Amino acid sequence: MGRGKAKLEWIENNSTRRASFRNRKASLIKKLSELSILCGVDACAIINGPCDPKPEVWPSPKEAQRVMNRFKTMPEMEKSQKMMNQESYLEQRIAKVKEKLKKQQFANREMEITDLMHQTLTGKGLEDVRIEELADLAWVIDQKMKKIQGRIVDLRRTMSTPQPIAGVAIEAEMDAAQRQSLFMEGMNPPAGQQPPPPPPPSPLNYGYYGGDAIEAEMDTVQRQSLFMEGMNPPAEQQPPPPPPSLLNYGYYGGDGSVMPPYGDNFPGSNGFYP
Repeated sequence: MGRGKAKLEWIENNSTRRASFRNRKASLIKKLSELSILCGVDACAIINGPCDPKPEVWPSPKEAQRVMNRFKTMPEMEKSQKMMNQESYLEQRIAKVKEKLKKQQFANREMEITDLMHQTLTGKGLEDVRIEELADLAWVIDQKMKKIQGRIVDLRRTMSTPQPIAGVAIEAEMDAAQRQSLFMEGMNPPAGQQPPPPPPPSPLNYGYYGGDAIEAEMDTVQRQSLFMEGMNPPAEQQPPPPPPSLLNYGYYGGDGSVMPPYGDNFPGSNGFYP
């Protein structure tokens, strides 16, 4: 928990005053050092304590002399722009305190007159009220009336904007739910009201082929079957087998037929064969 704000008044106790001086002097020198290092500001301090034999100079007498000479060479307008001495500091503090006191007195007076107005509303008479108080009462009543009129204007502006009423919103929501229910009933009608099922698809119209393509494919398959039957006729329609001599000694031609031996090609009359 931080300590409270110290009162800016003379410390009567000598030991307490000296301890406060030492602490605040160290804090001031620390702040000047931080300001000079972090912000690159030329600063110096000359502190003349009541119990010190000579003033304390920060950071050094030579550096302080340089800063003072630079300050003296500045224009008078720029030099006195933010300069403040003890007298001007006290005058500024007094002006701030007076302004604060004036505001507090005005607030207290307004509270007193407001309390008087409430008493008159409960039936108290105004015979013993002074003229100044009556003038203040009229001013307070006028301010209250202005606030009331401003509030009425705000409420009228708010009411002029269409606002959804609770009953109308609920009715609209129920209407939407009813329309959705009717839509779902239309999507799924009762068993007695359902349309008849579609006819079964034709065997020639299934898939992504058309009917003409299926008929052409079936015709091709039928012709291929007849061709295979012609290649392999039944047993009663097949030709008789060739004689054994032709099967054993003949040569087959390129057309698959059996060529009978002739001339010297017969194995029995050819000297090549043993």
